[in-house]
Amino acid sequence: MVSVVGGSLERHLPTSACHSTTQLLDGVRLTSRVISEADFHQQTGLSEYNAFWRCVQAGATYLFVQLCKMLFLATFFPTWEGGAGVYDFVGEFMKSTVDLADLLGLHLVMSRNAGKGEYKIMVAAMGWATAELVMSRFLPLWVGARGIEFDWKYIQMSFDSNISLVHYIAMAAVVWMFTRYDLPKSFRLPVTVLLALCVYKAFLIELFVHVFLLGSWTVLLVKAVLTDPLKQIQRRGTVPPIQPTMRDGVMPPHGHNALEGPL
Repeated sequence: MVSVVGGSLERHLPTSACHSTTQLLDGVRLTSRVISEADFHQQTGLSEYNAFWRCVQAGATYLFVQLCKMLFLATFFPTWEGGAGVYDFVGEFMKSTVDLADLLGLHLVMSRNAGKGEYKIMVAAMGWATAELVMSRFLPLWVGARGIEFDWKYIQMSFDSNISLVHYIAMAAVVWMFTRYDLPKSFRLPVTVLLALCVYKAFLIELFVHVFLLGSWTVLLVKAVLTDPLKQIQRRGTVPPIQPTMRDGVMPPHGHNALEGPL
């Protein structure tokens, strides 16, 4: 029976065994995300469409969008110079509004890909999430998680990256829904609310952390809870089933859906 006390295994295991066990755990953390990305690529059928380079292009679009956001923030939003512990509510809200560029970037990626809606959503989300992983988490995981001592923060980073993958899939689905010309009016307001949740999710999480002084594990739970409504929309086939409607004065043939086309 192995227990972790004080963030280290050294008190209960010999040095060699401690090092081997820690390296094993770090290896699992480092490879779990890569394996999940590869498995996701296979299980969703993207490999059948030869979508690898499409995902690479989506990742390049992510880098361009983030560069534009950085330049915009550095130009129009100077560093907060308020007192220590004071939360700049208005400033952080305005900075989060810049994340509208992510929605535009996802729409650009999906509009450049021909095919079914599911294919467009998966390509955009896969490329976007993978690029975000490489730029923000890969280096800390590769360098920090290979250390001798065990640290929970790398497992938290792995969980966070998987939550981000689900978030980007759902966000791409909501963007695709919003840009449909035949989206029923009854869906327009809920989809708009979900788009706002996508944009201001990070701001809401920071606000909760500042107000309620949340810990790192609680923050992960809050991220999962805020992502769940978006995930449910994506899991239910992007939009709820709707009855065939008149299109250009002609009823769709049997087995068609007003939004999706052939079922």
